[in-house]
Amino acid sequence: MKFALPLKSCPDSSAFTLIELLIVISIIATLMGIGSQVARIAMQRARVAQAKVQITTLKNAMRSYQSEYGSFPVDSGDEHQTEGLVMQALMGGEDQAAELLNPRGIVFFTTGRQASRPNAPGFVTKLHRLNDPWGTPFEFTIDVGGSGKVMLPSPYHDTYGPSLPGVRVFIHSAGPDRKLETTEDNVHQLQ
Repeated sequence: MKFALPLKSCPDSSAFTLIELLIVISIIATLMGIGSQVARIAMQRARVAQAKVQITTLKNAMRSYQSEYGSFPVDSGDEHQTEGLVMQALMGGEDQAAELLNPRGIVFFTTGRQASRPNAPGFVTKLHRLNDPWGTPFEFTIDVGGSGKVMLPSPYHDTYGPSLPGVRVFIHSAGPDRKLETTEDNVHQLQ
């Protein structure tokens, strides 16, 4: 006797085949990859915008200080400044040396975000410096001699020449690669 097993044939079945599931999964993975790339680019642009805002804020603080005291806040004859008394003077610091630069104790700059460690974005309290969104300190060059032009750091000589007439303060960030020597991604503003 022969037994025949009935074969189920459901042409109206609503189940997905393995190939259909793999195609859907690969489409979703591709879209996620594209979305994460777009998000990364958007985050980088946001950091650049944040650095430009910080640069503008620092420049305005320096100009306000210069308007109040008739000179820029420099702690020596060196026009390349990164941290220390300059930031303390802009913040109305209570350090004795900062009081010499800002005897009225006027607050020209407020820090905002505090950095959790020396190479984090924000203000590093112990070092009295402001870090850019990538965690490296902003650097600024100041026209200390009153010549009406600022002498640029050497990485910018190829782009702008050794000095910028009409610019009294040049503030810049190393940018995403955190290297001042490579100026392609450095963030600065010329006004």
